[in-house]
Amino acid sequence: MEEIAFRKKAIHSISNKWRQWEMMGAKKEIVGLLKDGVPIMVSKYFIPYYGRVDISLWSKEEREFLTEEICMMLSIGALEFFQGTPKVVAKYRLVPKKGKKKFRLIVDLRP
Repeated sequence: MEEIAFRKKAIHSISNKWRQWEMMGAKKEIVGLLKDGVPIMVSKYFIPYYGRVDISLWSKEEREFLTEEICMMLSIGALEFFQGTPKVVAKYRLVPKKGKKKFRLIVDLRP
């Protein structure tokens, strides 16, 4: 089965310091991932899942967290608006977390 690699440049704080990682002696593979992003292999023949998550089953607190998280990800370029029908849809969920942020957004990128 043929696979296609997609690369999205890492955009968070750790990725902005790839030169420091290099100077500290990090392996070139690690520096490359920080500098250029992580390849995500997607099968050319992947059968897409076009399901919907019923957010009405989520609490008000969960919906508010998800809205804030999506807005933040859009603002830093981790998410982009897409017009049309996507070829791949990643499933997502929220998991409880201790501390100031009560949830963690988990995105399942497996085909």
